[in-house]
Amino acid sequence: MGKLLCMALTASLVGNTSPAFAINSSNAVNVHPTTIYSSQNLNKESYNISSKKIEFKNDIIDVDMTIPLINGLKDKETEIKINKIIENRAMDFKKDIENMAKEAKKENALTNSYQAILKFKTSFNKNNILSLTMCFYEYTGGAHGLGYNESLNVDLNTGEEIYLKDLFHNKKDYKNIINDFIRDDMTKNPNKYYENASSDFYGIIQDQPYYIEDSNLVVYFNPYEIAPYSEGIKEFKIPLKSFK
Repeated sequence: MGKLLCMALTASLVGNTSPAFAINSSNAVNVHPTTIYSSQNLNKESYNISSKKIEFKNDIIDVDMTIPLINGLKDKETEIKINKIIENRAMDFKKDIENMAKEAKKENALTNSYQAILKFKTSFNKNNILSLTMCFYEYTGGAHGLGYNESLNVDLNTGEEIYLKDLFHNKKDYKNIINDFIRDDMTKNPNKYYENASSDFYGIIQDQPYYIEDSNLVVYFNPYEIAPYSEGIKEFKIPLKSFK
């Protein structure tokens, strides 16, 4: 079966005021939440997002990957660390598809070339907060691809991963706010979810995937987790001001 993989790769950090978001790290940058709503870039150091291309096609696989690269961070070790995380995710993805294609050919089960495609977009890039969305397309036979998201959250000052719980370590009810938002949509739009989705939903997991986009926290679920494939990746955009 094919698989559409849309990975949200997020480097996000939000400050320690009301609404309260903070990173429990002595090296983390503090950003006032209002800077998320502002279009002004307050970075003291200049950095940019570029990319490198990996593209080839043979008798078993078609690869077309555009891999994001961070350039210009003051701390080069942090820059290398973040880029290595990104590259490892991308190359592991390609390697997995190549291995599956080789195995299918060995078993005479390869009817069409497999595909490994990667694109990305930037959803937030200012004030040492960076959000990238990496969209992977993986085809390994079958009628269509599948989709799922995976988040990587990184503090650009330290290169450390930031999980959803780290954003709200002083806000114990953040899970309830998010869960209520999701259940509300399930109740209002039951045809877009599995039967009894609202009552069967146990809530977000400890390391729930998320990213920051403008003034919203976006949490999401992979296809088949809470809804049929036809609904794709289910995203929930929750205004940051909801966490006051």
